Amino acid sequence: MPPLLDRMPPSLSHHVILYINYYFHVIATDTYPLSSLLLFNPAKQHWFPRMLRDDVWRYIILSYSARTLAKVTQNSVNLQDARSLLNEALRRLNHRISTGYMQTDETLGAIACLANWSNSLGDHEKSWAHARGLAELVSIRGGLSSINETLRSKMYRGILEIAVDSDNIPNTQLLSDLVEITGDSSGQVNAIVPAKLPCSCEISMDLASIFYDISSLSGALQDAMMRQTKLNPQYMDSAVFGLLQRLLLCTSQHMSACHNAFRICLILYIKSLTCTIARFVVTSTTLVRKLQSYMEGCLLTPTRLTRWMLFMGCLAAADGTLEKQWFVSSLVECLSQDMRGKAGQHAFRNELNSVMWIEFVHGKHTDAIWSLITR
Repeated sequence: MPPLLDRMPPSLSHHVILYINYYFHVIATDTYPLSSLLLFNPAKQHWFPRMLRDDVWRYIILSYSARTLAKVTQNSVNLQDARSLLNEALRRLNHRISTGYMQTDETLGAIACLANWSNSLGDHEKSWAHARGLAELVSIRGGLSSINETLRSKMYRGILEIAVDSDNIPNTQLLSDLVEITGDSSGQVNAIVPAKLPCSCEISMDLASIFYDISSLSGALQDAMMRQTKLNPQYMDSAVFGLLQRLLLCTSQHMSACHNAFRICLILYIKSLTCTIARFVVTSTTLVRKLQSYMEGCLLTPTRLTRWMLFMGCLAAADGTLEKQWFVSSLVECLSQDMRGKAGQHAFRNELNSVMWIEFVHGKHTDAIWSLITR
């Protein structure tokens, strides 16, 4: 066990084991919310041991844990600990920068952790700054392929997740590197038939291909749940981040508002599979606002795809916001006739499932949204 208490004030040292345990049992568990379907949780098996061995990364996760725990307990002591631990982490990180000891896997992992932490707090400006800096450091290092395989998914989360949440591209070359690592399955476009698309309108081939591949991933998760089989988390990460980078690069000035709305909803759907609902909502504010602006011109002739996109907006929008009110009221107006009777909820669920929807992921949230649109 590394010297966890090195140069730590006595008042802090008493809480270290608490913060370590909280990180492992709560934060690391929430990092992979569908870990029950996976062979193992990479945050616990791969990242955690390396975090403990590296002093900068260790102080960052201790601070992250203390800050998260403070939000739960409303305990000012935890908040004070979080500040002290973060100050020490940044002091040590700055020392590494000044001495040129900057591009180790562990240092990059620590910066990825800072980026994810800022993002989970809703500080998108700071998380984007960390993500851009991390992207440049990884590029200088030689790209994602130069990172230890067990830590690549940590880098993806520190760069690509935040780029997607802000709908920005941090480093085009880095994304090209990511395509090589994760694989680009857009070659499957020829396998798509019109009956498998969720609407009758014309969808660009790029978006149609991505939709098909997300449907395949969604089906694999449902199949794993039904058969009680375990998926390789490296396959899961590779599929998720490959799809996200394709969605990030898919946008163009010539894309219609409805196509852009569909693109953002595909991003939100993937996020709903890989985030706890609390993190999903906090990190999706930019995407939700963009989705609303795109969808305002797509409601004239409601289709099942329209309702599915409005559902994704309801799911991602924070309670009590104007965006939430807009998505809920728009969904009410767009309900089909068979959703207005006694069997309306069943018809609504069936229609969502006909596009993309998973009972054990979205079921209880769908019930909550249904109660909002029918009250």
